Amino acid sequence: MLMKAVYSLLPLLFLAFFTQAQSLGAQLEAAYRAQSSAQLERFFQTLRDQTTPISSDELARLPPRQQAAYAVFTAFYRPHQLDSLGGSEWGPDVYQKVRFLLVQPSLRVKLVDKIYYSDADVEAIITRVISGSEQPDSTKRRLLKKVNGRLNQK
Repeated sequence: MLMKAVYSLLPLLFLAFFTQAQSLGAQLEAAYRAQSSAQLERFFQTLRDQTTPISSDELARLPPRQQAAYAVFTAFYRPHQLDSLGGSEWGPDVYQKVRFLLVQPSLRVKLVDKIYYSDADVEAIITRVISGSEQPDSTKRRLLKKVNGRLNQK
């Protein structure tokens, strides 16, 4: 069952690591095509060996905003301590037997003026996004229809 889940994720992994060395992509594709657990294991070991975390010196040279993003990520990304984040729908031990964890190679960071948005703020944002979209006008009107003074939820 685990192998089925892994093989269903392989196409996504291939896309995620497309920018890695061609040999790494070829290694993953070969494992996928052969449906070989041993080849997949070798791929993950190679990926682990070729991927190094950021060093303290590299982190110190980053702009403050990027340093803060790293600090937030490391504060919250704790797959082996899910209870510290409120748990998981699959239980607190869902990742305990997982040997390799993949993390996306980039993260978008956006500064905002505030964290809390009122219902009116959210509605204004939604209205701006829908109005600026390339959807047909009939679809925009349906999406922006107000019911009892609020955007329709359907």
